[in-house]
Amino acid sequence: MRRFASLLVSLGIVWPSIAKAQTPIENTNAIRIIDYAFRPSRITVTAGTKVSITNTGSQAHNAAGADAGGWDTDVLNQGETANVTFNKPGTYSYICTPHPFMIGQVIVTGSEVASAPAVKVEASTRRADEAPDHTRH
Repeated sequence: MRRFASLLVSLGIVWPSIAKAQTPIENTNAIRIIDYAFRPSRITVTAGTKVSITNTGSQAHNAAGADAGGWDTDVLNQGETANVTFNKPGTYSYICTPHPFMIGQVIVTGSEVASAPAVKVEASTRRADEAPDHTRH
């Protein structure tokens, strides 16, 4: 999947359509997948911020980018969340590889987090509507 995302980004297929549309950039660390779209589709965060990506739609989706050596949340089913930490300033474009018309962008500002990978993905299978189990030790 990462190779496919990389190919689309490198060919300029992914991002020009959003850039032309002048999609607003929102200051948030939460992205929801609603049906066949990332909402918001463009966000800005400071380096070191953990961004949550939650699938609220009924179809399985992922978020995968070619930047920073490639990254992928793996498939998220309805209600599942993955966390992606962006540690290096830059612009990170991503797609849903099963549905490559779904595109998004994370703009990272500030100083680079030293001794950390540019992007770190923490997949989660816990549904967003489930409470954490605090009885386990």
